[in-house]
Amino acid sequence: MENQKLSNFVTVPRDIMRDCRNGIISKPERNLLLVLRPLGNAYGIAIVTLDGLAEDTFNKSVDKNYINSLLLSLKKKRYIWYQSRAGRRG
Repeated sequence: MENQKLSNFVTVPRDIMRDCRNGIISKPERNLLLVLRPLGNAYGIAIVTLDGLAEDTFNKSVDKNYINSLLLSLKKKRYIWYQSRAGRRG
């Protein structure tokens, strides 16, 4: 078997950029997806914290509530999935 060079290979799905250009996801959602993808293992599972995502994605210039709203939006649009987290009200 010959070694064949792959042409036009990218590790990030092209549909993320296409959906951002078409207005399906926002630029902050795209940035968060681009941070989450390399953090996942071979099965796509990533263990992260909201503070860590805020620091990695936006250099800590946003708070956890904003990151949470982006994650909820991505989950609603079926780009990511996570188990429901038990919340607590005021």
